Amino acid sequence: MTDLASMSLVKRDKLRKEARKKRLIEMRANLPVLTINEIRRNRIPLHEALISELNEDGYISSAHFISQLITYQKQQVEIHGEDSKIGLRPKLINFPEYLQKLYDTFKEAEIAHYEGDTTREYDIVLETAIFFAYGPEDWWWLGEQLLLQCINIIYRNTEDGGRRDATCQYLVGRFLLLHNEEVEQSMPYLDAARVQSKNTFWSAKKVLQNTTVDCSNEETIFFESCKLLYKALMITAESTRKTDPEYSAQLCSIARKRANEACFYAGEAEAYMLQGHCEFECMKYEAAILSFNNSLRKQIKAESPEGICKVRILIQKAYTKIGKYENAFECLRILLEYAKANKLAYYIGLAYRYIGEYYLHQGRACVATPNLLKSLNILHNIDALTDVEQVRNFAAISAGQELMTNYVRLIINVGQETRCKGKYIYKALGWKDTREQFWSDDELSVCSSYLFGSITPSSELEDEMDYSNLEYDMPEEETAEIDYYLDV
Repeated sequence: MTDLASMSLVKRDKLRKEARKKRLIEMRANLPVLTINEIRRNRIPLHEALISELNEDGYISSAHFISQLITYQKQQVEIHGEDSKIGLRPKLINFPEYLQKLYDTFKEAEIAHYEGDTTREYDIVLETAIFFAYGPEDWWWLGEQLLLQCINIIYRNTEDGGRRDATCQYLVGRFLLLHNEEVEQSMPYLDAARVQSKNTFWSAKKVLQNTTVDCSNEETIFFESCKLLYKALMITAESTRKTDPEYSAQLCSIARKRANEACFYAGEAEAYMLQGHCEFECMKYEAAILSFNNSLRKQIKAESPEGICKVRILIQKAYTKIGKYENAFECLRILLEYAKANKLAYYIGLAYRYIGEYYLHQGRACVATPNLLKSLNILHNIDALTDVEQVRNFAAISAGQELMTNYVRLIINVGQETRCKGKYIYKALGWKDTREQFWSDDELSVCSSYLFGSITPSSELEDEMDYSNLEYDMPEEETAEIDYYLDV
């Protein structure tokens, strides 16, 4: 090898230039060769580059739909504002991986479309639609738009007997109801799915199995559509019950049919019950009794103890409205026995309450007071505070009714000129000033005497009133509902 140190400067410089040239050639050979599309993706925003590529390659529909999705999101932000929940969602144009996924999906789907393979086109778009619709909440809007696009793709395709169309209709309705809570908008899709899937065994379990949805109890599209329609109709009926109870009753009737088609007995019972509520508010008490009795039969079939107790209370309320007090009392008697047999403390307390109110309205305060006090003790033990206050008021009224006759007699005696007038005046003033009792203990029932503090309750009475060991199975939302309808 030639010693570089011994070379002349000219020759050494020449060798150095040749080595540099060789390295440049090697480096240039190792550089990636970029296409015009790749250069464009690095020079302009990705969504603009992808749309340009699709247009140049002839995929006009794909380019148009991606552009529509971006425009749709911008319009929603303008409508709701930048600081709204919609405005704070991530922007599609800022997520390259999702833009690329849409690019690949629409391009492949459009190829299938040009080949006349509609089912393949549908399957490709549906896979991406499910990815977004059952993914993070921020991208639900994109999943919804893709699901609607699937309906447009498969519409009027009868190659599979309408299975894909029914599945997509069900998925859209399910998404709108359970995700977006758009009740009215979901019903047309669910009804279309129900009609198309009738007498079939089609199921959407395969489509939903890779999502966060629990498919273990997923049944056929027909059954699931009926259940969701029932739910949507009941929500609508509940919302219109106060303003238009007759329309609400009609919705309940349809909801009951949907529940029946899905073999959903508990749903039928709830629909009958709500229908009875609506008829009750329309003052159609006979019709309400019929609906409540139908609900009772369904509750028994569904083996729902709380539902059975709840319906019995409502039946007695309707009987009371039409003056059939004996029927109402019989309902309460059966309710008390059933609640005791099932150890439902809340309904035992309510049964005693309404039995007490029944006797109070019949003018038999001496019988009403013990029942009201039993109810008060039970409801207090299970911390049903709202009911406790109401029952305490009734118990006080009942005990006061027992004293009313004596009090009226006292006032009359005060106004009469007799030898004992002074004694009666002294009793009246004593009651007015210091609440000194003007009655004797033997004139009251044991419970009323206890309420007024005259005597100490016997151990027998205490034992009878001790229900602290019973379970409290009454949901809080049902408490307010029963109180509303049973304000006797």
